[in-house]
Amino acid sequence: MEHPVADFMTARVMVVRPQQSLGHARELMTRHGIHALPVVDEEGGPLGIVTSTDFMRGLAEKEPVEKVLSGRVFQIANHESLAIAARTMRNQGIHHLLVTENGKVVGMLSCFDLLKQVAQHRFVLRHNGNPMQADDGEGVWMSEEESRRVHIGVEDLMIRDVKTTYRHQPVGLVRKTMAENGIHSLPVLENDGSPLGIITASDLLDGLSDNTPVGAIMTEEVVTVPRYAPVQQAAQVMLEHGIHHVLVVHEKKVEGLLSSFDLLQLVTGFRFDIRNPHSKLDGGSPSD
Repeated sequence: MEHPVADFMTARVMVVRPQQSLGHARELMTRHGIHALPVVDEEGGPLGIVTSTDFMRGLAEKEPVEKVLSGRVFQIANHESLAIAARTMRNQGIHHLLVTENGKVVGMLSCFDLLKQVAQHRFVLRHNGNPMQADDGEGVWMSEEESRRVHIGVEDLMIRDVKTTYRHQPVGLVRKTMAENGIHSLPVLENDGSPLGIITASDLLDGLSDNTPVGAIMTEEVVTVPRYAPVQQAAQVMLEHGIHHVLVVHEKKVEGLLSSFDLLQLVTGFRFDIRNPHSKLDGGSPSD
């Protein structure tokens, strides 16, 4: 069964116009405890999204919102499925999608909205893992009871070849490592290999000197999950902390990195599908 985005999106979202100031957008986010706002034209058509990380670019608050728009509008129709939304987020490396109906913005869907389905173990595993191998083209499904007995662990989805850095290394090296490997975060390690912090692309502000040591700007709160933890636990940790990456550890050593995009594999409809989802219409909590 295909579950439409409309059942899971945040509806009646606040919006901003491209000519309104960044200061106005920041005030709305702060007042309402949100991290993203749709940017729409006079008719309510989608122009883009402004997020809290856009304020790290050093632009004056009097500058118009349109200054931070990339020109690409990531959107999805409200009748499309959660699986398509998850694939779009993974393929494009984005955490929010504007939801439209007849060319107008009617809501927004966040990566966290999808992670709630993982945290509540709403996914069902296929027997063969490949929908194209089944005669009907839709794959072979395990029963919900069978699927819930299958343990899908963090180590099954985590990135094992983790690029790392140390507190004394320069930011310029981190930028280079991220660019060359197409990644957005690096764990910061102690000399003995234990986790000390994490640095993400959003920490690398415009104008920040390449000679700045990693230790001066890293996030020191280290959020970890055990290597043998179930994926539901990892999703719940991300939701509770409002983060998109967790370090995977074993015996105090970093063995992997798990991102929200890795967990979205459980929603894309290829190896897994969502059954009996918990939607906002059932009383789900609002997105980030």
